[in-house]
Amino acid sequence: MAEAYLYDQKRILPAAAHLSGEYGIDNLYVGVPVVIGAGGVEKVVEVKLSDEAKANLQVSVDAVKELLVACKGVTSDLAKRAYHHRNALIDGFTKIYGCRLLVWYEAHDELDSARLRERQLKKWNRDWKLRLIEDKNPDWLDLYESLF
Repeated sequence: MAEAYLYDQKRILPAAAHLSGEYGIDNLYVGVPVVIGAGGVEKVVEVKLSDEAKANLQVSVDAVKELLVACKGVTSDLAKRAYHHRNALIDGFTKIYGCRLLVWYEAHDELDSARLRERQLKKWNRDWKLRLIEDKNPDWLDLYESLF
């Protein structure tokens, strides 16, 4: 992979790439065949998948989504919001995918700074989000009880 990048070899290799509609997946990093050259991942290569391969890919996508789900939003009552999510009281993504744990949060004194931070986090890649969580909560403990 390093040689393909350093020597602009335009090689097809498997790598995690941000998908924007390829394979029917949007806004997610997934391991797929890509062309790697001096520009890094230069192109996602879509290959025809069998039904079994499509199903396996979907399992991987669902696992990535489950891992990365974080309650990204602004609230003035985190305990209430976390309670709603952990008890599946709110329809939507967290209810559908069974997201119940609070593994990270940030407190802000000003609403504007909280909203700015929310917009920043929504643009972050997977590794940055994982690092953010693991810096403060390396064991991925449920932080809900710590709110009281």
